[in-house]
Amino acid sequence: MTASDSVQLSRAGLMIELGRFADAARLLSAVLAAAPDSCRGWCLLSRAHLGTGDPAEAMLAARRASALDPANDWPFRLLSTALIGLDRGTEAVAPALEARRLAPHSWRSHVCLAQAAAAGGQLDLAAQAARAALAVAPDQADVHVTAGRVCLSRGDPAGARLRQEAALAIDPAHSGAINELGRISLQRRDPARAARHFLRAAQSAPGNGVFGRNAELALRYLALRLARPIALAALLCAVSCAAATAGFPALALFLLPAELPLTLWIVIRIRAVPRPGRRHLPRLVRATITSWMAAAAQYHKSDKAPHKGNGPDSPAALGPLGPAAPSNQFSSSPSAGLGQLLPARPRVQPACSRRDGPSPPVTTGAAHPALPVIGPAHVLPLARNGPQAAHSRQTGWPPRLSASWLRWCTRKQLEQVNSSA
Repeated sequence: MTASDSVQLSRAGLMIELGRFADAARLLSAVLAAAPDSCRGWCLLSRAHLGTGDPAEAMLAARRASALDPANDWPFRLLSTALIGLDRGTEAVAPALEARRLAPHSWRSHVCLAQAAAAGGQLDLAAQAARAALAVAPDQADVHVTAGRVCLSRGDPAGARLRQEAALAIDPAHSGAINELGRISLQRRDPARAARHFLRAAQSAPGNGVFGRNAELALRYLALRLARPIALAALLCAVSCAAATAGFPALALFLLPAELPLTLWIVIRIRAVPRPGRRHLPRLVRATITSWMAAAAQYHKSDKAPHKGNGPDSPAALGPLGPAAPSNQFSSSPSAGLGQLLPARPRVQPACSRRDGPSPPVTTGAAHPALPVIGPAHVLPLARNGPQAAHSRQTGWPPRLSASWLRWCTRKQLEQVNSSA
């Protein structure tokens, strides 16, 4: 490799650190065409593909690098991360174990193993690797974040919160730790606090769409909790006004003690949401109530008319519940909208960085295609032989449209989206 090629590789590494993954991939392809025996070049190309959301190409580049230098742990960490991105967590454990064998004193190899083991469902191995990473580098915020994620996967939200707070004590602006606090709050059924954490993470890393989309999920969850009380308060207010107008003031006064506490409860819950997210709640509450009304009308229609085999509610007509929506990331800009979006998976991890280099920012890839969009755009009927029942038979999801079902979908989305973060 010539000195010019080394300069180009350093330039590509700087592009990756700045988030210019596509430009880095083009530059690295040109350099590797002239110098195909560069392990560093293939590793950088793997990282660039991870950043663009192409784990398949990242896996091929990492395998090429590991063949060129089998004693280097970096290609194996990249390979493990790419396999996690391909939802092959069980296969990702083997290269992570090899990376730990090659670099037992590197905290990145232990973090890589913890991430791979958690993605593969080997939680005991993940906890062991997280403890080893903490013993090697207790002053690294990324180590505490990974240990907290493992605790959350093992059902220990209190331990997860302690680890994320320790990470923020080291790096107060660590967006990954702030995002994890939001996940913990959402697991504890506190969507307002979760939205506050997600919005703070989005402000600290405005180029990362994961945090904004997590905020969308938290606000949607809160809208589900507020929709019924708001509808009930509006009904009570309408009945009171009608009673007072019709000459029944006693009935209006009788309903007043029920209206005031309910309205106060709603106001307190809304004011707990940060101002950037509070302005989106009316839209989400209206969408929730509209979806319930549409589902009820569709259920009433399904009772009157039996389903035909080729009708719109037949299993053959069942389309994907979660098509990728156009990008509309939630940002700190006051004009930014939320939109019905699927959360994207983080693709570049601290574990796939160079051993001696800085930890790269977490970046996003393509939206997860297997997750449903929760909102009025995909209202499912309640009929037993409708598309929701067919989708339930295919996926095992609960065959009913209710607030509990939508909350379950929201939690499932966050679990799948952040499992490899």
